Amino acid sequence: MHSFLNPVSPLSQPSRYSLSTPLSDALQVPYFVGLSSDSLLNGLTRYAFSPGKTTVGRQDAPTVINMTLGGAGVAMHHCDIVNSGGVLSIKATSSVTVNGREVFDAVVHHGDVVVIGSAHAFVCWNREELESRQGSKVEEVRKAAEVSSTAPAEKKPRSPIKAFTF
Repeated sequence: MHSFLNPVSPLSQPSRYSLSTPLSDALQVPYFVGLSSDSLLNGLTRYAFSPGKTTVGRQDAPTVINMTLGGAGVAMHHCDIVNSGGVLSIKATSSVTVNGREVFDAVVHHGDVVVIGSAHAFVCWNREELESRQGSKVEEVRKAAEVSSTAPAEKKPRSPIKAFTF
């Protein structure tokens, strides 16, 4: 079962995407995909971050927690994850690592591995950032193709091996 989080105003209770919400709608915003050493659980938990601040911590915290995690090393108010214009940033008050480095204030990019506490590992997916990266790669390939098409063609020696199709 997939778990989705739709953080709302810090003053109200968070609402979750229901199972009837199309997956494509829930994942238009940056999201975390849970990593697990158990291959049956790997990738099943997903937290989508709507614009604004998401507070991460334990269920027994005295303040409103939008993303509740339990287990080893998770503080009552562990960190805040802010989605500002599709860019995720983490403001940590306890142990958070991004790509193996402990951080207290960091921007999280597509493909980064984020560990909260000592038991919760996620990979960041940011569709907008990925598409902009792919768009720039497509532009580089197009420019390279234009340059190679204007260069004089070299004559290649013919191979004595013929290709066969079946």
